[in-house]
Amino acid sequence: MLSSTINNLFLKISAQFQGALILWKKSLLYYFNKLNKKQLTKNIVSCFSYKIFVKKLIVFSNELELNFFGISFQF
Repeated sequence: MLSSTINNLFLKISAQFQGALILWKKSLLYYFNKLNKKQLTKNIVSCFSYKIFVKKLIVFSNELELNFFGISFQF
């Protein structure tokens, strides 16, 4: 009984995590497509926002690793 509850909980967490990764990939691809349309060398604001976005992604991925007991997922 307890093991099935734990398995169900793990499956729900895994599904939510995979959904988060899919959204993360889509937003990353969208952002890079958006950046490719601009000339970053001429647009300082875009470069600055790009650096902040990457820093947020690094923090987000570190939080996911901590939440999942240090398990790193390659995607």
